[in-house]
Amino acid sequence: MPRAYKDNQLVDVFYSSRTTQVKGLGRVENYISKERKYSVRMLSYSNYYVPSHYHRARRHWQPHDKVLKVWSYELTPCYDTKPHIDEMERTRSDTIQSMYQDVSARVKNPNDFATSAINNYFSSEEDDWKDWRDGNGNTKLHHVAYISFCLQRLQASPKTENYISTHYFERSDYNVWRY
Repeated sequence: MPRAYKDNQLVDVFYSSRTTQVKGLGRVENYISKERKYSVRMLSYSNYYVPSHYHRARRHWQPHDKVLKVWSYELTPCYDTKPHIDEMERTRSDTIQSMYQDVSARVKNPNDFATSAINNYFSSEEDDWKDWRDGNGNTKLHHVAYISFCLQRLQASPKTENYISTHYFERSDYNVWRY
């Protein structure tokens, strides 16, 4: 059976399983003929999820590129990356604004927080955290850095092979966003 998409072709992805939906821009890595699926590296995401607070159970959770196994009907050719770039820029701006609001609340209302509230906000050490809001800044900083990397990669050339960290997912994986 002939392939609908070539390797390194940019595609709009609408990946949907029982537990997860991932939408955005991807690049076809290869075709797995045995499974009749495409292996697609996600380059940008629609409605990118930035956690609002740090989960202690996910200490080593970092943003990363996702490689998904996708059916051909979940892909469409992409001819314009501008909407994807605009959405990632908006997400980055919103995340930075959220961090600013968190820090300004700690400065304006110091009685509501511990004495080293700003340091705790950006700390990655669990011993420094006094309440559930501590550590959020560190988590958001990682996501801002990842989004900035995605934007730079898209603006330079979406076909570049610069990757930070990559995780491969099967359709049976419970939730792509949990990892």
